Formats: sequence, C-alpha cells, structure tokens
Amino acid sequence: FNPNISINFSTYVTENIEVTIYDIMGNRVQKLFNGLSQSNISNTINWDATNYSSGDYFIVLETETFTKTHKIALIK
Repeated sequence: FNPNISINFSTYVTENIEVTIYDIMGNRVQKLFNGLSQSNISNTINWDATNYSSGDYFIVLETETFTKTHKIALIK
C-alpha cells in the first residue's frame, strides 16, 4: 500500500476489539481502534502511513478470545 490503507472487519458477537499496527521488530507503531464492535456490522479503519518508513508492518486485531495478524508492506 502507498501510503493509505483501509482495514475492514466485523465480528459475530458484540465485543471489545483492539486494532494495532506493529513494525517488523514488534514495536507498536499505532493503535487504530480500541472499543466496542457491534455484531455483524462492517467496520472500516483507515491508516495514513505518510510519516512512516517503507517496510513490512503487521495489523493485529485482538478480542478477548481471538487474535488475527495480517502482514502488509508499505512501499513509497
């Protein structure tokens, strides 16, 4: 992506969700979302990475019972 990305997610049940960006070294870069996600509703979060270096990053979506990690590459 270059330099904006849209992250879409939904949950089967209403629950607290946290979406965070990490760099390749595992350092937290930015917390994009921390709050309640309603069940079966599509959510979209935008990340503007203009001020970040090219390279690999990880999007981590966490709930109390589930964690999903997705690798992305920022190319400028």
